[in-house]
Amino acid sequence: MKITYWSDYACPFCYIGETRMKKAIAAMDTTEPIELEMKAFQLDPNAPRKSVGNMTDLFVRKYGFSPDEAEKRIDSITAMGRQEGLNFNFVDAQFVNTVDAHRLTKYAQSKEPEKADRLIEVLMDAYFGKNAALSEPDVLRCAAQSAGLNMEEAEKVIKFDTLYLDEVQQDETEAYMRGVSSVPLFIIGDERIAGADSITRMKAALQKALEK
Repeated sequence: MKITYWSDYACPFCYIGETRMKKAIAAMDTTEPIELEMKAFQLDPNAPRKSVGNMTDLFVRKYGFSPDEAEKRIDSITAMGRQEGLNFNFVDAQFVNTVDAHRLTKYAQSKEPEKADRLIEVLMDAYFGKNAALSEPDVLRCAAQSAGLNMEEAEKVIKFDTLYLDEVQQDETEAYMRGVSSVPLFIIGDERIAGADSITRMKAALQKALEK
């Protein structure tokens, strides 16, 4: 069974939701393989390639929070991530354009699919754990190397910004056609699981899909 989900590397709930979904899959009593397939979704396609201000400033600008409200919201999200056992330091994350990280992911899914999940994990940890800027070529090179990708091919993707861009845009067009407006969004059989839902809810949706 394949579970398709839309996700963005700059989305904390995507990292948390993906982690919970993997835990739900691991807890299922089934011999049927369950595969996760990430599709690209950019929260802000116009995000800069260089981080401007910190995460508190971003929450104030984007959501209209006061600085105190923004800090409390960021702390709450950070606590959620850490409760899942993640190296999670959201307050210092650098909000930058994620299109190149998505392009590299589409390359891995297309040419080295057995390494794609590892790449996704490395990129998520780079953003939320190490607070690296995913728009920086050196960060992407390090992620590709950590995931064991063919570095000659990965370097081409990193260097030429049109490679696998069509595939990213196709994912985003499909999201629009399916009415996906926020992420993460998991498609499990006939059901949709939006956001970082509970593991219990995810397991129920998985069981229902497996029984069909």
